[in-house]
This record gives sequence, C-alpha cells and structure tokens, in this order.
Amino acid sequence: LMRFTQPVTTRDVGYARRLRFSPVLFQRNIAKRFELRITVVEDEVLAAEIHSQATYRTQLDWRHYDWDHTPYRIHALPDDIRDKCLELTRRLGLRFGAIDMIVTPDGNYVFLEINPSGQWRWIEDQCGLPISDALCHALARDDRPPLAAPRPTTTFAQELS
Repeated sequence: LMRFTQPVTTRDVGYARRLRFSPVLFQRNIAKRFELRITVVEDEVLAAEIHSQATYRTQLDWRHYDWDHTPYRIHALPDDIRDKCLELTRRLGLRFGAIDMIVTPDGNYVFLEINPSGQWRWIEDQCGLPISDALCHALARDDRPPLAAPRPTTTFAQELS
C-alpha cells in the first residue's frame, strides 16, 4: 500500500503513537519553486525540473500526475550539488539512483530521498534526457567491476537499543 504525501496537523501527531511500528516518514513542509528528479547512472547525472506548483493537483505531491499542466524541463545542476549526488550514490554502493530534491523559492536545494531502483522512463519521455542511453552504456561496459556495497558498522538491532 502506497500513500501519497499528505499534510499532517497537530491533531494528527496525537495519533502518531499508534504508528510507532509502521514505516512512516514525517517531513516538514518545504516551500517549492520546483522539484527535481535527478537520475545518476554511474558517473552521469541527469536532472529534470518538475514544476509541481503550476497546478493545484500536484502542489503537494507531483505523483498526482497532471501531465498536461505540469511543465518538465532539463535542469543544469550546480557543480557542488552534482558532486554530492555522485558521492551519495558511490558511498551507498550504487551504480544507479533516482534522487528527489526540492528547490526552494530562494534557490536552496533540499534532499528528500534516493531510490536505488527508481522509475526513470517517464522523466526521460517528458524531457528527452538520455537516461536509456546512459543505462545501456553502463551495462555494456565491462571495464568496471561491480561496486561493493558498504558494510554497516552496526546492526539494525544495535541501532534500536
């Protein structure tokens, strides 16, 4: 069962105790100029703007797709953000990652999550990003050994105690 992003009120937080063993993520509401889907394929970083604020239906969560009214554009990431995306995927031992970010009205980049097997074809279709080409080139290369996943320093049980 997947739930879309929804606002949480102070009253809702009172019920949070019932959710303590459920996979729930609470985040503060962040003002958006637009959202980003950043696809990292090995050393290639391909970013697209999702102008979710252009239509009421997608303002809170762009996954309430409104294809005809939500503009999508290729985005040129600042070098420091691009480098951080590459570093994150490398540290996680990933060769592919779909990163979601928000760009705030004052131009700050806010990281939301990385999906190690995130969907990508839809954003390629919307913007013309060469994600398929990047994946094909990555798969065709045989000069790179598979990345080793990082070894955790603690177990999940230790983190809970």
